[in-house]
Amino acid sequence: FHFYSHRDNGSWAMHARNPWLDVEERPYVVGQFPWTGFEYLGEAGRGWPVRGWTGAMIDSAGWPKARAYWHAAAWSATPVVHAAVHIRERDTHEPADWSFPPLGDHWNPPVREGDVVEVWAFSNAHSVELQLNGSHQGTLRPSECPNRIPVFSVQYKPGTLTAIARDAKGNELARHELTTAGEPAKLAVAVDRTPIAADGQDLAHVTIEVVDDKGTRLPHAVLPVGVEVVGAGRLIAMDNGDLANHEPYPTHRRHTSAGRCLAIVRAGHTPGPVTVTVISPGLPRAEVALRVE
Repeated sequence: FHFYSHRDNGSWAMHARNPWLDVEERPYVVGQFPWTGFEYLGEAGRGWPVRGWTGAMIDSAGWPKARAYWHAAAWSATPVVHAAVHIRERDTHEPADWSFPPLGDHWNPPVREGDVVEVWAFSNAHSVELQLNGSHQGTLRPSECPNRIPVFSVQYKPGTLTAIARDAKGNELARHELTTAGEPAKLAVAVDRTPIAADGQDLAHVTIEVVDDKGTRLPHAVLPVGVEVVGAGRLIAMDNGDLANHEPYPTHRRHTSAGRCLAIVRAGHTPGPVTVTVISPGLPRAEVALRVE
């Protein structure tokens, strides 16, 4: 999937109509081929220091980007709603790519209070209501919006931005919140699965986030993180989803990007506990445990 694109004065331009609609509206169109689902090394269209393709739905560390929720809304039979902020190119080092402009999954846009920002809401519901700190900001129907993407203009104010998906009777189906992050206070560490198999190959993915005192991830935090793994597994790689970052993958140290990074732990051949300890200067150390069985 792409918005079909062309070069226009040296920049990529979006096509006015999403070609996915051809799948839905034309019975002779059998499906959709996204290019691409997962970021990969090589084909670095943006040039050095970027080392790979950044126009995917999922970054190299496995985290979905905001644009992934357009596809989730298009293909899912369950209610979907996901809010993201359009980050203008003049305010970011992340230029627009082929498929979507830069979108931030956070409520810390690089603007001043009172400045107007665009909020995109991906949803498959009858309508989407947007609230800011509990105050109604408008309601739009995806079916009546270009490419079925409700776009709201909102005056930025710190707090909580809430997108609420509703059915035709106004009943809430789902909601998504973005909360303004404060100062870095701690490291939040979570493992995706435990136990893992003692076959020398099974993996666990440990997500490390820099969060404030309320647990909200800091979307602009770039901090060094060190990881130590003790027990029946070992650390084999780290990533942060930033293809412009040149730190090696097989390492015990990584800087966060967008306030987070990933550690990958591989099981050994002997069952037992594994402890993952994470440190970063100025923050309390954090731990997470898993088992190899």
